[in-house]
Amino acid sequence: MNKVFQEALFRKNILTYPDDSKGENWFETLYSLAQLFGIRIVSGDKTKLTNESIKIAQEQLRIYVPPAFYRGFPGSVRTLNVDALLFDQLYHYAQTYGTGDFSTPGHSIFEEEYERAPFCEKYRPRKFRVMSESEGVQLLLQDAAAMLKQTRPISDTDLDVLAEAICEYGLPAKTVASKNTAIRLMIRFRTTNYLSMFNLSDILKIVDELIYIWYPHIYLKSKADKKDPLKLLNLRNRDRKWITSLIDRKFEQGGPTINVTECFERKDLWCGLLHHLHYKPKNASARAFVNAMRGNKNYSTYSAMEDALKKHGATTALEVLRHGKGSGAVLRSLNYLISRCKSEEEIEHILSEIDTANNEVILVQLLYAYDLMVRNGTIKPRVFRYIKHNLMATHTETQDEWKARKSFLTQKLAARALDKVKARLKQLWHGRFGKVYIDPFMKQVAWPISENAGEAGVGVLPKGSKLPLDIRKTVRAFTYWERVDDIDLSCMGLTEEGGSIEFSWRTMAERQSPAITFSGDETSGYTGGSEYYDINIPEFKKEWPDVRYVIVSDNVFSMVPFSGVFCRAGFMLREEPNSGEIYEPKTVQTSFTINSATTFVHLFGIDLKEGTFVWLNTASGICTPVAGELNHAYLTDFFSRTEAFSVYDFFAWAATEIVDDPKEADVVVSDDLTICEGKESFHSYDFAKLAALLS
Repeated sequence: MNKVFQEALFRKNILTYPDDSKGENWFETLYSLAQLFGIRIVSGDKTKLTNESIKIAQEQLRIYVPPAFYRGFPGSVRTLNVDALLFDQLYHYAQTYGTGDFSTPGHSIFEEEYERAPFCEKYRPRKFRVMSESEGVQLLLQDAAAMLKQTRPISDTDLDVLAEAICEYGLPAKTVASKNTAIRLMIRFRTTNYLSMFNLSDILKIVDELIYIWYPHIYLKSKADKKDPLKLLNLRNRDRKWITSLIDRKFEQGGPTINVTECFERKDLWCGLLHHLHYKPKNASARAFVNAMRGNKNYSTYSAMEDALKKHGATTALEVLRHGKGSGAVLRSLNYLISRCKSEEEIEHILSEIDTANNEVILVQLLYAYDLMVRNGTIKPRVFRYIKHNLMATHTETQDEWKARKSFLTQKLAARALDKVKARLKQLWHGRFGKVYIDPFMKQVAWPISENAGEAGVGVLPKGSKLPLDIRKTVRAFTYWERVDDIDLSCMGLTEEGGSIEFSWRTMAERQSPAITFSGDETSGYTGGSEYYDINIPEFKKEWPDVRYVIVSDNVFSMVPFSGVFCRAGFMLREEPNSGEIYEPKTVQTSFTINSATTFVHLFGIDLKEGTFVWLNTASGICTPVAGELNHAYLTDFFSRTEAFSVYDFFAWAATEIVDDPKEADVVVSDDLTICEGKESFHSYDFAKLAALLS
């Protein structure tokens, strides 16, 4: 089995053995897995395991991790005064950034020898199941088939699994539900197989993705110049020919997908692309299209909608938008249309669109949006989030934009819309499953609606998912890396009023305490560096009583994208922080590889009031070398996500009956592998299977 599939199965708590395995060293393998990684096998034939399982576990959880700047962390750090900490840092910078020497790891010149107590604290074992390689392949092929069915974009890691399933195992992939996934498969395989599912206007999306993947220098220049990448075209000849063939084939296919009206929305970009391609139309419809794009008139649907809004009101504008862009566009423009209504009758007519809507993905997105409006209020600057190229970008309304905004919704109106969305989803889902057993833990697992901007690894949950924290333990955040000079782990404390306090390499010399301790800024880690934070929640709350949330992030100070280096991050729960090694695999709660094409990633947050750990796992489209220069406040929206809608809610609404005994259930929703055997089951980490349930 190839490495991509082995890692994907390990993320599902599955170890495999060769189909012809005789398991000569199975007992030694079991012992090593338990002693080194805290892995306990709870189902499957463990007598067929081989030493290969140890190698896979070691790659995913590691045994040896590069030492931190202060090797005696955290005990030795707390004995140093501010002057020593600061001098250590400045001396280290002089040796690295000052002289350009990153060849050897630099460590403290003040730290004394530190002897650790043996590691002897209790930990929660990881429960794994065992299956043959052929069974594992079949399981992942089912996952890959679910990826083809889901309408939401998938992560880079999932795309690798899907590509392997298609290429190596012959997974039929004639249809793809997500245009984003189809585009990336087309570019990866240089195929035109999925072209029939696209409108002519979507060709620009294909070109944009092609630039991002194969022409990063153009993409980076476009960001620096604040221009659309399509305005900086300089494609190779083979790519010009491929794009030209896509346009020609669209006009050969003909039909309703040749919607020239949609192309008017980006008319100037079409003109630039056609000029760059030296495009020569081959039939009458293609010639008409080229002439329209090069002409002076603009017939876009949104222009027609605005005209209808001014002349006839929101109801007519809705029909214009539906006719030109479809019902999905109407749902996405719901708030805009509602805010333009001049009567209660108009508002009710616009809201009635929800009562007949069938796009479950957009309805769930609206559910989250309206819940935030009800929870946080509607008369304040909005935060816009969007994901492009699997990176999240945000924009917070400026004061001028906020004052000029016309699309205000009252909290009462948002609550009314929220009730309608919930009622419609319950109506659409009711009876989809028979008897269902749902583990109460699933109330803390958010629905995977935007996981394409996240990373994959052991213990990863959907954004906004929560884990209860044992406040008797210390949360130890970690990151380690190779092939780059300097990666920085940082913490930001946020108050409920929006204030912030920075805990990072540039502030920690004066803030080291029993509440929060930093392992020192490791800047010579090209061949292996690591950084850690220890956060003692009770002590932190005493020292920083105004801080409600802590946001932990990772960024490359050297400004090299994570995709060009090796980097892992995660967190441990430690009862005795001074015992054992700094990095103890058995206490690792999560560990994942960061490989996004960005220099900044939000890892997780801690709600100090509730005592919960909250998954953020978001690759940011903003590149900055210092965490404190960003506004992290928008991330607190994820802290209430499970209260709005969770995995538990979906199955509760979709079940004919919720049962207390898993044996009576047709479907089991739980991470407890022992009660899932022989049943159709869903786990918190089954992102693809869960996402594919929404039409």
